[in-house]
Amino acid sequence: MSWKKHETKSFRKLITIQEWADYTGMSKGAVLNNLKKYRLVFTYDPRDIYSVFDFLLFLLKKSPQARKYEESIGAR
Repeated sequence: MSWKKHETKSFRKLITIQEWADYTGMSKGAVLNNLKKYRLVFTYDPRDIYSVFDFLLFLLKKSPQARKYEESIGAR
């Protein structure tokens, strides 16, 4: 049985900016601003699943829901 390396890249974008905005509760402009900040430090390839997940974690830390949660627990 041969083993083939798992492909992490897609031919199409995995998620659009508008989908990021809808999912995180941010505006499209806020997502674009965060993407600019993210790209200063990290690389973002919308066709690579690992890159997409890393950016998702970055966005979720900055999302309004995350701030509400931190306020509710007292931001330990």
